[in-house]
Amino acid sequence: MCLSFLLQVRRPKGDTLEEMGKPLLFHDVEQKFGAPWNFYHRVDAHNSLRELATDPGLSGKPAVIKLASQVVDLECETGVLTLKDGTTIQKDLIVVADGQHVRASVYAEDLPQLLRS
Repeated sequence: MCLSFLLQVRRPKGDTLEEMGKPLLFHDVEQKFGAPWNFYHRVDAHNSLRELATDPGLSGKPAVIKLASQVVDLECETGVLTLKDGTTIQKDLIVVADGQHVRASVYAEDLPQLLRS
């Protein structure tokens, strides 16, 4: 479901329904950024990404998705991540998708030289 006509988003807390901050306004997004703002529910976004990544009919090897895998280390330069169980995985693209529960710190020395300039 895509809601491209949405002009504002209110962000209530899930447990109390109190506002978490000012509503986000999107009435001038296309003017500012040259494209309309589209809103997707996270489940729809996850499903679409999964379908594209695992589709054997598309070019390239279908992705293997690992669920419930806690990452304990990531080497950005080499694309190697280490899971809690000791498994190491090296990939060109790593998507960490744990929503609001992601807690990550990135330090400048961990970023590839290309991104520092």
